[in-house]
Amino acid sequence: MRRNVILATILIMVMLLAGCGDLSDVRVVMSVGMSKDEVFRVDDMTCSRTEMLVYISNIAGEYVDVYGRDIFEASVEGETLGENVKQQALAKVSQVKVINLLALDRGVEPTEELLSVINEATDEYLESISEEELSRYQIDRDKIYDMYYEYGMSKLMYSTIIKDINPEISDDEARTITVEHILLKTFDIDENGNRVELDSFTKEEKKRLAEELVQRIEGGENFETLAAEYSEDANLTYAFGKGEMDAVFENAAFNLSGGEVSGVVETEFGYHIIKCISTFNREITDENKVKILKNRRDQAFRDIYDDFEENVSRELNDKIFDSLPDMKDERIGSKNFFDVFEDRWNESELVNL
Repeated sequence: MRRNVILATILIMVMLLAGCGDLSDVRVVMSVGMSKDEVFRVDDMTCSRTEMLVYISNIAGEYVDVYGRDIFEASVEGETLGENVKQQALAKVSQVKVINLLALDRGVEPTEELLSVINEATDEYLESISEEELSRYQIDRDKIYDMYYEYGMSKLMYSTIIKDINPEISDDEARTITVEHILLKTFDIDENGNRVELDSFTKEEKKRLAEELVQRIEGGENFETLAAEYSEDANLTYAFGKGEMDAVFENAAFNLSGGEVSGVVETEFGYHIIKCISTFNREITDENKVKILKNRRDQAFRDIYDDFEENVSRELNDKIFDSLPDMKDERIGSKNFFDVFEDRWNESELVNL
């Protein structure tokens, strides 16, 4: 029993981290009017059963390496990890196909260096596949090459779109501060997990207590000691950048100097007293710059992708897709299909595009 609970807990985390939101990219029309080897079609691009199995087996293999095969035994709301992995693979292949159509639409051609990376990755991955696997899954060099060509073109298209995004991000925009706070909540959580507002009298009592605590801190009492006694937030310390917290809380915090303590700050969560611990941290700020730039680039790409993707037609052969195995007990190739390409890409000048 305990083992199943642990597996289910891990599975929930896995499914959340898997980015199931990407499945919105797969808007398909169910069809059985396709060939027995075609799993789905995106405009005039098709995906074969072999291609889907390579994706599924390598995604499943990543979970097996981290969590072991037992993770596939658990389920969340009736969905197993194996079913989720198949959906992830469908979303990933579908997105690769759409980005390739976008590249064709925009006249983006592969560079010589990309073709070299594709050839090298094809040879390396092909060498990791046994003769028995080659025969069972009907794999040859052309199929692996075509898969890497599309995968590589999707990365090149992304790089082409985001290359003109200004990489300069100021220290102020990326600045991360560290604060401590005392929170007196103005709500409770009922047995069903719903938020229940406190009555006005209780709220007023909490506000008076918060004002009293501010006076006691100004009188010299230790902030951390009072926080340990009165705060209704298990976390004392928060480090965050702009746009990451409640706007009222954030504005009050960013207006504090090092060591300064705020007055009572009211947010939707309750009454806060905030103490600024650090107004700037070079290491954290630099890390935040990388995150902000990535988000900015991803959004620029997403805007173009979403606009193009709206007009793409799709068909899914649901009968073949449903029959595909989750591949938890099988892995096509002793090396990871995606890692082989990423390693080659990162070693090339393409990474600097």
